Amino acid sequence: MVFASANVGFKQEVPQEQNTFLEDPVMVSVLERYLPAKVLDEISPDLIQICDWASTEGVALTARMEEDQPRLRQYDSWCRRVDELLVTEAWRRQKDIAAREGVVAIAYERKYGEYSRIYQMAKLMLWTSGAGLYSCPIAMTDGCARVIELNGTQEMKDNVYSRLISATDADVTMLLARTHDPSPSAAPNSMRDGSKGLSLYLANVRDEQGKLNGVRIHRLKDKVGTKALPTAELELDGMIAQQVGENYRGVKNISAILNITRVYCGMGCTAAMQRFILGVKEYARRREVFGALLKDQPLHLATVANMELQYRATSQFTFYCIAMLGRIETLDNNLPQVKNQDIPLLRLLTPILKVWSAKNAFAMSQEAMECFGGQGYMEETGLGRAMRDVLVNTIWEGTTNVLSLDVLRVMAETGGDALELYADSVRGMLAPLKDQPEWIKSVKSIEESLNLISHHFVTYATLETRNLLEASARGLTFAMADVISGALLCQHAAWSAAKAKTNSANSIIASEATIDRISAQRWCEDLEKKLSFQIEALGNETRYEEDKLMLFGLADARTSHTTTVQAAIASKL
Repeated sequence: MVFASANVGFKQEVPQEQNTFLEDPVMVSVLERYLPAKVLDEISPDLIQICDWASTEGVALTARMEEDQPRLRQYDSWCRRVDELLVTEAWRRQKDIAAREGVVAIAYERKYGEYSRIYQMAKLMLWTSGAGLYSCPIAMTDGCARVIELNGTQEMKDNVYSRLISATDADVTMLLARTHDPSPSAAPNSMRDGSKGLSLYLANVRDEQGKLNGVRIHRLKDKVGTKALPTAELELDGMIAQQVGENYRGVKNISAILNITRVYCGMGCTAAMQRFILGVKEYARRREVFGALLKDQPLHLATVANMELQYRATSQFTFYCIAMLGRIETLDNNLPQVKNQDIPLLRLLTPILKVWSAKNAFAMSQEAMECFGGQGYMEETGLGRAMRDVLVNTIWEGTTNVLSLDVLRVMAETGGDALELYADSVRGMLAPLKDQPEWIKSVKSIEESLNLISHHFVTYATLETRNLLEASARGLTFAMADVISGALLCQHAAWSAAKAKTNSANSIIASEATIDRISAQRWCEDLEKKLSFQIEALGNETRYEEDKLMLFGLADARTSHTTTVQAAIASKL
């Protein structure tokens, strides 16, 4: 009898990493719908090659960046403060590759007009698996470039913008700061309070001598994840900066950065989901348990199918927002489509996309780890690092609660116009499907869900019921994401069916159309019931009061009792 050992007996067949773009029909199908055929044909070789790079050199660079993390050298050998950030050669190599691949430049060269953003984000999505978190500075670079393009002086455009879009070192930072009130009636050196007193500034990180421009680095943050990305606690004192745009327009002027970074977050979360689902499916083809491959096990199939459905929905929502961003950046902003729909709708949807995609990407990272069993829990597989890294998306650019309240703010500031625009957009996607028998149930589900969202907002959008509306802000935000994603899935399935009809002899296209229909219809099943819990159960008066009682009632009562007893004792002394 031969006993199993390290060298003899069962060895799990190793999952093989494939070219992501060639392996993922979801992404290809989305791009095919949004891009003219000529554009997709031209960019496909570039998307294929970036996947090959990511799975070879990119993976190796990422591993080195994780092993040799950034360090801070605060003092030199003579005790002089230098605040030198030390990064690895791998990090510097990522900077060179980002410039070479044009991951920012593609969006601003605009070779393909409004479709350039889609091309850029598709490439970024495939690039991120080998970028080792270098996508974070790229997102900020992209946002900074857009702000300067819109509001910068000609000098800024000549000296800074041109370097930002080539992804070379512009070595600048943007920040909000208070501006001295220039009005004659204001006291000397007085400043306005609140966000209305903020202006936007652009500053060089270093002066002409190479010294930090009024910046002191106190420490690098010891984060849960994203450890290859240097994140520091800074003190700004005496920084020299140039104002960007008009006085007190800082929050408005920086909003272009927020739109772009939130779309980046959606793209990054979609990319993470893509890697999780492709990895899980590849492992399921090779892992045998209970005498059958995982891909043939009913419970495992059901689990992975839910993951696939979430990835498909997130892909639709993400590229819908990307397409809008592309139109806003390249088309005349006075066109009714852009001015009255794209601009206000993107402002509403970017916080929704960011919140929803971030939450679901982290949930999927945990599910993916389980799908790999014990191997998923091993650091060597990279799933642990991926889980820690994707978690940052729920924190960066505003937590779930902060951005959910931002969604309410947008709807309140527009007097409900943003909500009406959102509903009209969803109904516009469904209009061609209303009379088609196979879509009646799905359309009805989305219509009922839209009515539920509108009713809840209108009912509780008063000063007296503000607390109840805020309590359900998360539910409303997730509901709006679920509904528009459902409409987009239905719209995509209808497009896919038309494509199959045109190519009736192609069995692969027919199969894709069937899968797209199943995905859309399954997403819309019981959508109204799901949303009812998300919104109403979490935002009714009884629950609000019960939540306060459950969380703090007993502690407050004990505190009050203790204070009373102490006061009684003190009176007797």
